[in-house]
Amino acid sequence: TEPAEDEAKPDAAAPAVADPSPAAAGLPARGVLESAWDKVRDYFLAEDPGFWVAMVPLLMLAAVLYTRHRGTNYIFDEQEALLGNPYVNSKGALGWLDAFKRDFWGLPHDRSIGSYRPIPNLVWRAIWQVKVFQGPWLPHWINVLFHAVNGSLLVVLVHRLTTRRGLAWLAGFIFTACAVLTEAGDGAVGIADVLGGFGAMLALVSLLLPM
Repeated sequence: TEPAEDEAKPDAAAPAVADPSPAAAGLPARGVLESAWDKVRDYFLAEDPGFWVAMVPLLMLAAVLYTRHRGTNYIFDEQEALLGNPYVNSKGALGWLDAFKRDFWGLPHDRSIGSYRPIPNLVWRAIWQVKVFQGPWLPHWINVLFHAVNGSLLVVLVHRLTTRRGLAWLAGFIFTACAVLTEAGDGAVGIADVLGGFGAMLALVSLLLPM
């Protein structure tokens, strides 16, 4: 007897089977994803975190979270501290050393309200000399930069105290992402806060140095 027609040609009747591999679906191969994850994990955990190693991801995080739009206006006290500050935009009427004779707002001692912070005035005046950066964006971004610096110093400090790499990175990321005073990162006037934090972090890290 002759075989039935469907038994004689089984390949012709069988449906095509789709290739289930990630490459066929247009997705990256599993090995590529695992390799990328291994590189990320090694960056954070393979070696002890140094300042510059910590600075790269923390600066990226701070920039994403706190950077204002380039066309933003002067906000809050920035109008008085930058636009209305006679020392910052004195156009040569005041010397550079006059920063140490005036208060935070550029006022002389007989008009001062008692806030003495010469370093921010020096920084702002230096920026003001660059005509293209007379808006608040660059002074504000200096705050973002120093906030990331403080987070990086915290990573180094926690690792030196605990020798735990994961805990050091966690502390740095939480510190950078959860600013208690958001205005210190977003507003140019907050430079006093981030510089104060910078000095405190340097003091703590210096305690770890040998005599």
